[in-house]
Amino acid sequence: MPESEYLSAVIGEIYDAAIDPSRWPSVLEQVCGFVGGFAASLFIHDAVTKEANFVCQWGATPESWEAYTSEYVKINPAFPTLLLKETGTVLANVDIVPENKLRLTRFYKEWLQPQGFVDTIGAVLEKSWTSCSIFAVLRGAEHGIVDESARQRMALLIPHIQRAVLIGKTIELKNVVNEDFALTLNALSTAVYLLSESREILHTNSSGAALRNADTILIAAGNVFQARDPIHEGQLRTMISDASAYTASAGRKTMAIELSATDGERYFAHILPLGLGTQGWVRSCHGAAFAVFIHQAALWRPTLVECVAERFQLTPAQIRVLFALLEVGGAAEAAPVLGISKDTVKSHLKHIFRKTGTKSQADLVKLVAEFASTPIL
Repeated sequence: MPESEYLSAVIGEIYDAAIDPSRWPSVLEQVCGFVGGFAASLFIHDAVTKEANFVCQWGATPESWEAYTSEYVKINPAFPTLLLKETGTVLANVDIVPENKLRLTRFYKEWLQPQGFVDTIGAVLEKSWTSCSIFAVLRGAEHGIVDESARQRMALLIPHIQRAVLIGKTIELKNVVNEDFALTLNALSTAVYLLSESREILHTNSSGAALRNADTILIAAGNVFQARDPIHEGQLRTMISDASAYTASAGRKTMAIELSATDGERYFAHILPLGLGTQGWVRSCHGAAFAVFIHQAALWRPTLVECVAERFQLTPAQIRVLFALLEVGGAAEAAPVLGISKDTVKSHLKHIFRKTGTKSQADLVKLVAEFASTPIL
């Protein structure tokens, strides 16, 4: 199969998984085939509790994933640095932890190396106050260190994965049978519109009808899906056109369109192309080409790690040391976790004490706990 056709097929599967989560393992397998990797996972990591929740995984043994969640998640040197990274940015190991340091860590020696690990490629999909969702592909010797080709291939997929995850989180339809479809949509607070190729509104839920009737974002008259603002209308046209063709450029341009209402409220619109795989039941039931989901924008706020790093001007290395000390104890315990010497840990700790105005690890624990208990709104 030509590479362009394979890419299109993978993107189609990604959007199928937005509605049917049982398809995610197949998506992970196909991403590994396209980008290069022996295993992949989609998981949520909490930087404070040091817990991981796998949404799905493929390629490694169940025992390996279990070992990660039960033990090795606590000493993964990629955290909390990943919480400082911009969502959607393609990352390899070298972008997070220097390779020479990674290979000295317990995490590498005990969990990565036994699996034949060579490198990782992936991205942060979404961040909250203390956690983030991650998409990651593990590469072995046959795939080699992440190169520019692998980065470019992953860059073609990450925006679609990011969009599919957010849509799936928004609608939470899972496996809906046809006769329950309308009832399920009406129960959603998110505005949903099923559109034809020509953007004719074929079906909408109660929230969608109410939002359209308000005439603050969408034009209420007629039966064509149109934004009131000419700029937003142009963006919607482009995004819907790209989404219906499953083009990778659609993901690179934007993951969602921000819409400003005449009353000052802010919303986001996501487009889900329909017609492949499990989405066929939507097309057969309503003749829809794609669906549009509009929800009110939530206020952005930095993560706990970002707040601590910015407030005290801590470097990524100092952030890693700080959270490792909070998790495992003193310098002697933190050194093998971070892949650095005990003296280096102590040196970083002195700078952390100076920058934070603390004098002991107990003070640091109290300081971070105070930040964690009062998230910035």
